[in-house]
Amino acid sequence: MERAKEPWKGWLAFPGGGVEAGETPEEVAIRELKEETALDAHSLCHVITIDLAREGNAYEKSYYLSVYRTLEISGTEQPGDDAAAIRWLTVEEMETANVTDSTLDVARMVAQDEDGSGY
Repeated sequence: MERAKEPWKGWLAFPGGGVEAGETPEEVAIRELKEETALDAHSLCHVITIDLAREGNAYEKSYYLSVYRTLEISGTEQPGDDAAAIRWLTVEEMETANVTDSTLDVARMVAQDEDGSGY
């Protein structure tokens, strides 16, 4: 999706956000996808969780990036408050788009897993 707000306004990113009390990471992924795209995800598969502090970043809070994928979605896409537009791109298209390195890295990991070459 194209971000509608700072930080990274105008850049492409995967839907995401913070954990609400009592939520599992999978529930967060489902909720954030719904809030930002109006799509419902079914049968999620955990891909990877990255500790962003271990990537050389210093934060007052803990930040983890939990990545899920699904081949089962329903609903009609509609950008939420955080999204200016919803775009579907291949990894090759992402390489020339306004995408952060971490977003592109995750897309590559998912694509490698799907073609059988692993992470």
